[in-house]
Amino acid sequence: MLPTVLLYNFSEEKLSALKKLCLTHRLRARVVAPSLFGVALSQLLAVPPENSETDVKPAFSEEMLVFAGLAPGQLDAFLQGFRKAKLPQVPLKAILTPTNSTWNSIQLHNELTLEHNAMQAGKRAHSQS
Repeated sequence: MLPTVLLYNFSEEKLSALKKLCLTHRLRARVVAPSLFGVALSQLLAVPPENSETDVKPAFSEEMLVFAGLAPGQLDAFLQGFRKAKLPQVPLKAILTPTNSTWNSIQLHNELTLEHNAMQAGKRAHSQS
């Protein structure tokens, strides 16, 4: 898999800066259109991308980043570049895992939002069994 960053809901200005940052760090930047929010993350990352638009209405408008296939150190370097470029924070970030690769963007967004809100409140997102 090519090292890729999925980009969601960014303004043109921030999107341009993110694409430049991705290029600098040898990452493929893929903008995810709202019409693709219902498609599994693994399908969004396919090369060439699978044409799988869904009828799902955009379920979120927050910015979100998903990192996939990065080599050791690439994520840290990207995040350092992000801070160095003084880009506004993106609270919803994830790394593709075997578990979340089958989720669609809406499912991932819901999980990240739950976790982010729990962390902000000083709580756990999930109870321990």
